[in-house]
Parts: sequence; C-alpha cells; structure tokens
Amino acid sequence: MSINVHPTKNSQNEANGTFWNMIQLFDPENFGKLAPHHVAGFDQPIPAICYRGQDLKSPFPFGGIATGYFEIGGNGKLRLSSLYNSYVPPMTLSGTVFSLTVNGKTIPLDDEHCDVAVLAHFPVCNFRFAIKDGGPIVWVRAFATVLPGDHEASNTPGVVFEISTDASDAQIQIEIALGHNVEPIVKHRDLPPELNGASRSYFHGNDYRGNFVLAWIDGRDRKGSATDDKATYTLTGAIDAKSRQVVFAWHVPW
Repeated sequence: MSINVHPTKNSQNEANGTFWNMIQLFDPENFGKLAPHHVAGFDQPIPAICYRGQDLKSPFPFGGIATGYFEIGGNGKLRLSSLYNSYVPPMTLSGTVFSLTVNGKTIPLDDEHCDVAVLAHFPVCNFRFAIKDGGPIVWVRAFATVLPGDHEASNTPGVVFEISTDASDAQIQIEIALGHNVEPIVKHRDLPPELNGASRSYFHGNDYRGNFVLAWIDGRDRKGSATDDKATYTLTGAIDAKSRQVVFAWHVPW
C-alpha cells in the first residue's frame, strides 16, 4: 500500500528513489459539490465530494460485509457501531480517534482543534486534519475491507489506516473505545511478530464471544495497550511524512 504519488512542493531525492517530505492525499477544495479531485493513487482526477468535517452528516462506516461496522464522523470522533452484535439500535460510541503529540503538547484531531476535510471514494475514506492556528497537518487514509467482485475477501472484519504528517518529532495515538461492558472473562492474546499492538479475547464462562486487535503492521513500533473493562484499545508511535499503517480487526461469532 503506497500513497507516495501526490506530494506537496517540498521534496528531496534519496539514493533509493524519491521521498516526499509531505504526502497530500487529496485537494481540499470545491467543498460540498461533486467535482474532479486529485487523489493519491490515481493518475487522473476522480469525481468525488469533498466535505468540511462538520458538513459530513452521514459518517463513513468501516467493516466488511456482514461483519459489523463502526463509524468515524466528519468531526473525527466515533459515532455508531454494530460491533459486538449491537444492531437494534446500533451502539452510540464516543471519543476522538486520533491525537497528535508534538513539542510536548497533545492535540486531539477533531473539529474542536482542527479544520477537518473529508473525501471518500468507497471503500476508501481520506481525512485531512489541519490543526488550527497554523499547526501541523495530519493525513489519514482508511481502507474498509470491501473489494468489488470479491465477496469472500469482503467478509473480512477490519479496517486499515495509513497516517502521515508534516510535523517533526511527533507521536500519533489511535484510540478505539468500543464503549460497552464486555464479557466477564477477558484474556490477553499474544500477537504474531508482524503485528505490534494489543489484543484481547472475551469469554462468557467457557464460551468464546469475541476478539479485537489494534496493531501497527509496518514493523516500526511495539507500543499498544488495551483496557479490560470496556474494550478500549490504544496504540501510540512515532509519525512523520512517510505513511504508517495500522490495522483494527475483530472477530465476533455470535
């Protein structure tokens, strides 16, 4: 997964090719109307609607076909979720998903602290978080696991995030707070070496009820935590102009 195709003006050549100091996922303009947009990964402009965060009334759902879903709103916060079989009605989640720490200050990436722009071309959703008062920019690209024409792969419960920033010496925190009381028996789950993060499995007696994992998949960090009471998963790590990859996945058989 590479998004190094739509840089800003600042760039430099390296021995192994071109490294861009900043990745621009899309052009935040023509808000609220269908228009051609330059989007990373496409050779030609694509038709899409770019929204200012607060104007996106229908949040983007993440999850595969018949796997449950969760939403991230244009304000950068969690919205509804049907994970853990909460369908009628869907569960209402809360909390800002991404936070940036730079120069010793932690800034939630939401519409209270950032000018948010969203451009979606399903099953991909792109976010630009421009921290107010001339602060850094964070780009987030989220891939829902829906592949046109491949119903088996589209049944994969998860989402992949790519994240980059123009800030130096920065840390990113990703927090997925599922907001429910999980089953009474919680077990830590060891992850394979290529997944660096946190995972928990949940049981009712001897009955397995579900598992969640939030992890880096780029091999650069091994920091992750999960709380056992309400299934809150937190991942932190260094971030720069080179995109980083994170996976959030689940298995809830009931």
